[in-house]
Parts: sequence; structure tokens; C-alpha cells
Amino acid sequence: IPVFAALIGRFTAGRVAGATDAAARLAGHLLELVRALPVLTAFGRAAAQERAVFEESERHRLASRTTLRVAFLSAFALDVLATLSVALVAVDVGLRLLNADLGLATALLVLILAPECYLPLRAAGAAYHASEAGLDAVRRVADIVGAEGDPVPEGVRPDHLRHQLDIVDLRVRRRGQDAPDGLTVRLRPGRISRLNSPSGAGKSTTIGVLLGFVKPSGGSVAVDGVSLSTLDLTAWRRQVAWVPQRPRFTGPLVVDELVSAVDGAPTEAELVAVADAAVAGHLLDRPVHDLSAGERQRVALARALLRVRRGAWLLLLDEPTAHVDQATAAHLSVAIDAAAADGAAVLLATHAESPGDLEPLPMATSVPAGEPAWRPIGRVRLRQLVDRRLLAGALLGALALGSAVGLTATAGWLIARASQHPSIVVLSVAVIAVRAFGLAKGTLRYAERLVSHDSAFRLAGRLRVDLWRALVRIGPARTATVRRTDGLRRLVDDTDAVRDLVPRVLTPPLVAIIVSVGAVALQAAILPAAGLVLAAALLVAGLVGPVLGLLAERRATSALAAGRRRVSGAVFDLLDGAADLIATGAYYKRRTELAVLDADLATTARRQAGGAGLATGVATAALGLAALGGTLLAIGHVHPVLVVVLALLPLAMAETVDGLGPAVRQLDPLRAAYGRVTELAVLPTHARPQPAEDIELDRVTVSWPGAATPSLRDVGLHVPAGAELAVLGPSGAGKSTLLALLMGFLTPDAGTARMPCTVAWCPPEPYLAATTVRENLRLGDPTATDDTLRAALRTVALDDWTDRLDMGVVSASGGEAQRLALARAVLRAPYADLVLLDEPTAHLDEPTARRVLAGVRAACVGRTVVHVTHRPADAADATMVIHVDGSRIREPVA
Repeated sequence: IPVFAALIGRFTAGRVAGATDAAARLAGHLLELVRALPVLTAFGRAAAQERAVFEESERHRLASRTTLRVAFLSAFALDVLATLSVALVAVDVGLRLLNADLGLATALLVLILAPECYLPLRAAGAAYHASEAGLDAVRRVADIVGAEGDPVPEGVRPDHLRHQLDIVDLRVRRRGQDAPDGLTVRLRPGRISRLNSPSGAGKSTTIGVLLGFVKPSGGSVAVDGVSLSTLDLTAWRRQVAWVPQRPRFTGPLVVDELVSAVDGAPTEAELVAVADAAVAGHLLDRPVHDLSAGERQRVALARALLRVRRGAWLLLLDEPTAHVDQATAAHLSVAIDAAAADGAAVLLATHAESPGDLEPLPMATSVPAGEPAWRPIGRVRLRQLVDRRLLAGALLGALALGSAVGLTATAGWLIARASQHPSIVVLSVAVIAVRAFGLAKGTLRYAERLVSHDSAFRLAGRLRVDLWRALVRIGPARTATVRRTDGLRRLVDDTDAVRDLVPRVLTPPLVAIIVSVGAVALQAAILPAAGLVLAAALLVAGLVGPVLGLLAERRATSALAAGRRRVSGAVFDLLDGAADLIATGAYYKRRTELAVLDADLATTARRQAGGAGLATGVATAALGLAALGGTLLAIGHVHPVLVVVLALLPLAMAETVDGLGPAVRQLDPLRAAYGRVTELAVLPTHARPQPAEDIELDRVTVSWPGAATPSLRDVGLHVPAGAELAVLGPSGAGKSTLLALLMGFLTPDAGTARMPCTVAWCPPEPYLAATTVRENLRLGDPTATDDTLRAALRTVALDDWTDRLDMGVVSASGGEAQRLALARAVLRAPYADLVLLDEPTAHLDEPTARRVLAGVRAACVGRTVVHVTHRPADAADATMVIHVDGSRIREPVA
């Protein structure tokens, strides 16, 4: 048996790796869809992705089914071999009894112990099968952890190196060219050095070199004459403060993010000082996932300023004012100048000419975004998860366990009858039946596993499609928090949890009921009193035992499921925000928090194991007492051969009730996961605004779902068809809310809104999928030829990207990614009546911005264009200009 199991296990290992790849592709594809949901909705492509969700789920199901057919062969072989071995032992013992070579007591002892001898082998096989996916994940992690790379230097500690940093002829090779290409600059404490090179010239790459994230291909970087490549990078990063182009936060609140960025607990005065300097004092208690792009930049700057206060002397700023208005940029410039005056060496990557010279303007009050108001879903009806395939799987499972019970009963009759030394002819039918039951159990169990798992994978596919349909139906505004916080968990983790738990929660009770009814009927047919004893024992084993186990574990199973989700989320945050965490040194705290979560998870798992052991103990004791009671009741009342059957039958029911304890413990996690997947279905359908050629807003008040106050109040606006409207105003004043209203993402709380229905949109975040340039652009026009795509790229000043249609977009800089999103909107424009541009030039230098806007205006002739910007120069050629200030819109300026 071990040799056979090892051979099958080696054969199935490669197939399991293939199934893991399919699962990874499914998770990645769904993650891209969830992230791109606003763009898909704006472009009218969200509903079409329903088919993509279905097809990806079907591919995963088919790949998994093929793998399971092979993977279950190991369990099938163990089941058949172990069961047949018990059957052969029973036949051999019967024949020995027939020849008077063995006593009945010894024969019964051998028959009872034979299954226990094979149980460790079966348990080892089941554990091997269950661990394959985990082992494959461990191998993948080990490949990364153990990959050979450049050794991390542990040489010179830079604690005394604070005078200057010299970058000489720096070159980094990427996409077939150097960017930066021969950069030379000296950074000194008390001075601000600006990188004003065009988009894509390597500004962010230069900062990556200084942080030790990127290895240069030429040139040198030295701190007080000591090469950066020889420094202890961990100690070096303690002297660096960094504001990335797109900050990543892992703390729940802004104040938590600031606290984790420095060693030791900062005082409240320090937190308030740096937050006020970065115009983020009102954001300290805000959840980080509710922040707008401009607010995230301000929080990142506050984090960097706090590190400067705590000893960092090199301040690296990657376009810190890209998503803020002029007034806020002026305040941020003052804070940066103050940091330099206090002795910091500042490297500022920017496209602004001189942000410090901007005149301060009154600041607008930020409106906090709230959580969506979810409706209660009521009782989750698990019968909605039952289908014909699940019932078929339960029937096959009942037949498999029934075969095990039949094997035990027939083997007991065979041995007892053989002890009376009858003719071999009398035993022949029993011998055949024993072997038949042995073969049937393994075969039926194999079929049951395939049918049940196929049913579960089909259910998961249906749930994903229904969930995606619900996200599209309720509209992007209500799904914003879902998308930011747990969209992937709903689409992947929770549907996978439902898929895995349905066979474990719903199938065992159905199987147990069918087999128990048959066993009690057989026992009662032999002796009614013994049937009653077995029925009582099964009630205790199947109900009392699991309930006691559940009480003993104190809901540990539900806590274990929740803990696993927390650990999974913490790991994702740790990896997603790795650059920010490493640069600020906050990853030590995050790793410690993750270790605490993991330790709590282990404690919960031990508590759950104690409850499971109690349930198993109660079931074993109840069935053992039933065997003893049935034997005592039968002595003197039924034939001695049948006494043996009555004694062995309750013991054979142990496997039947084994699955009831886990089913009861996992019921709440199943209900919770299924409830999270289906709770969106009760939200009302998102109402589209009234269609019109012009934009007409009449006393419109609008707020985000769950927000305490409206984002815009009493807005009146009329924009004729074909006009270009420029929208100016401070960061956080409601400009993006206006665009969300015009896209139909939000509906008015009061007033009436009429506008064109077909939209082309360039969002402030590019929302580029991890695929080729061609596929990202074709989201705007699926029928576009390569020549059309190249023309769109030239329109947005990406001439050097026209031969990169088959290249991935991962290597694009911030400005290049933004222009790719703008090219996508240009491709959509001929099919749209309304073109919405949300800060399309935020990451561009002035010459490139002017060229891009000229190209976009030429491509959108005849279309109504609404352009949100913080650059007054961008609004110079607009036909109308409005100012959003304090959640209100000033009168339009012609």
C-alpha cells in the first residue's frame, strides 16, 4: 500500500501544480476586473465581462476536475486496497474457523483490529492529498526566498555620513534604453535639487536607485565618498524619507500610518505639526482607504516630514503635488522649504516650474467618505446551495458508507457462521459479498468525490457571475468601498470558501441520515430493542457530540476562518506596500503585527482541535456503548450468529458520523461566507440619470453612499453640447464627485440631472490591467486596428510606444501610464457624447502637457468635454470654466 500510494502521489504532484496555476490565474484575472470596475462601467463594458468571469471560472473548474480525477486516484487506491485487505482478512479468518484452526474470540479480535491497522495508512494518504496544494505554495515561496540575487551589503554603516550625496553619470537600462541617461547631481543638506526632466526620463528610477530598490547599469552613487553599493541598506534607509508617486498605506487610519513610519511612538504634538504642515491635519482620524489621490499625497508627505524630524536627512519627493491644487501645492512647498532649512537634503522630482512661488488661496474643507449602508440580508438559506449534483454526490456517499457497513455486517456473519463449521457452499455467497462490498466502497467513494467537487466548482462559478452582476447592477459608487477593501475576497476567497465548505457541511448530514436509517432498520429487523439502542447512540453521536464540541471550542472555527482572512489581508498589505514599508522601516512593526495574528490563529486552531476531539470522543463512546448494549440485549434472544452482527454493526457506523462534527463547526463560516457573497443582491438597482444632449443640473445635491454630508450642494449648471468645460478648485472640494455624477456613478439626493449617457473617461488612476498595451487600449475600442492604436498613442505624445503594442504596461512610468489611459479615452471618444478627463496631465511636464491637450482636443471635436485640472494654464482654451469650492460650484465663466 505505501509503495502504491507513493507512485500515485508522484504522478499526481505535477497535476496539482497545474491546478494551482489555474487558481492563481483566476485570482489574478478577477483582481484585474475588480480594480478596473469603474473604467469598465464608464465605458459600458462591465456587463460584457460577465461572460469573461464565467469562462474563467469554467476553465478553472475543468482544470481542477481533470486534476482531481488523477489526485483522487491516491485516495481511491488506498480505500480499495485497505477495504479489500480487511475483506480478505475476514475471508481468511472465516476459512480458518471453518477448518477449526482458529477460535471465534481470536477471529473477532482480528476482524475488529484489521481496519485499525490500515487506518494510519489511509490517514497518511488523506493528509498527503490535503497537503499537496500547501506544499506547492511553500515551494513557490521557497523559490523566491531562496533565489540567488545580488548579496545585500552589510558593510559600512552610514550613521556618520551626512554631508553630501553625489550622483555621477547615473544610467539605468530599461526597455532597450537608458533612463536616466547620464544623470549627474550633488545633494547637500539645506538645499533642494529638482529633477524637471520629461515624463519617462527616469526620475522615479533615480529615486529607486537611491533607496536601493534598483541596481544601476552605469555611473556611481556615493555618500561622502562612500559608494552606496557598500552601505548597509537597512541602516541607510533609516536616514531617508520618501514620498512615492503613488503611496501605499497599510495602517487602518492615517494616524496609524504616521506612527508606524518611525521608531518609537511620536508625540501628539509631532503628529499634529507634520500633519498641519502637509495640510493633512483634518485627515488624522480618516481611514486610509477613503482618501482621494491628493489626500494620499499629503499623508505621504506628512509621513516623510515626521521621519525628517526623527533623524532622516535625505528627503526624496516624487511629484508630491501631482494631484493637489495650487493653494495646497503652495502650502506643501512651504513645508518642503522648511524641511530643507532644517538641514534636509531634498531631491524633488516634479513637473512644476516653481511651486514655492504660487500664491496661497483659501483652503476647502474636506468631506469624509463614509461606509456604504448595507442592508441586512436576513437569514441565509443554505438550501439554495443544494442542487441535483450535490444530492447525487450525497447518494453516492451514502452508498459508499453503506457498503462499509454491509462489509462489516457480512464479515461478522461470515466469521460467526464459519465458527459453526458448515459446508463451504453455505459461506460462498458471503465470501463474494464481502469482496463486492470492499470493491464498491472505494469505487463509490471515488465517484462521490468527483461529483461533489464538480458540483461545488459549478456553484462557485455561479456565485462569481452573480456577484459580478450585482456589482454592475448597483453601480460603482456603492461598490467603491467593496472594491477598495474586500472586492477580491468576495470574488475569490469567499466563493472559494463556499465551494470548499458546501461538500463538508451539507453532504455529511445527508449521507449520515441515509446510512443511519438503513443501519437502524437492519438492526431493528434483527432485534427491535437493539435498533432503538443504535438509534439513540446515533442521535448522541451525531447531535450531542458535535454540539458539545462546538461549545467546547467556543466558536473557534468561525474565529479561525476570520483569523485566516485577517492574516491573508495582512500578508497582502505587507507585499502590496512593500516599497513604502521598507523605505520607512515600518515593515518591522507590520511583520510583528502579522506574527501576533499568526500566533492567535495557532491558539484558535488548538482550541478548535480540542472541540473536535471532544466530539469524536463522544461519538466513539456512544457507538461503543451501543455495540455493548446491543450484544447484551441479543444474548439469549437471537441466533448467536446474529449476535455478532448486532455487536459489529454500531462500530461500523463510526465513519458515518465522523463528518458531522466538522459539518456543525463549519456551518457558521459557510453561512458567513455565503452571506458576504450574496449581501450585495439586496441593494437597490443603480438608477441612471435622464439622458440629454446638454449637461443640465438643476439644484442638484449629491453625496457618496454612507457619507455624513453631501459632497456637492444646490448645484446649477448648463453645459451645451460640444462645449469644453474646465473644472478648477482645491483638492477634496468635490471635483471628482462632479465627474462621478456626470458618469452616472452617483445619483442626485435632490434636484434633477440630465446629461449624455455614453461616456469616455480618463480617471486620475490609470486602472491599467497587467496585460499588453494593445489589450489595455482596446478597452476603449475593441474593433481598433493596430494602426488606429498607434495613432491614439501619437495623439497623447507616446510616439516611442507605437512599436510596443505587445509589451506589458508594468514598466510604464507614472506619466506614461496616465497617457495610456488617456489614449484609451481617445479611442472611446468617437463612440461617446461626453468625454471626462480627471487630471490627465498631473504627471506631465508643461511642454508634453500642452501637446497632449492639443491632441485630445483635436480628437474630441464635436464632443462635450469636461476637464478637471489643478493647472489654470490647462483651462485657458476651454469654452467654460467653473470653480468647485467648499462643496459648491461657482457660476460658470465664459
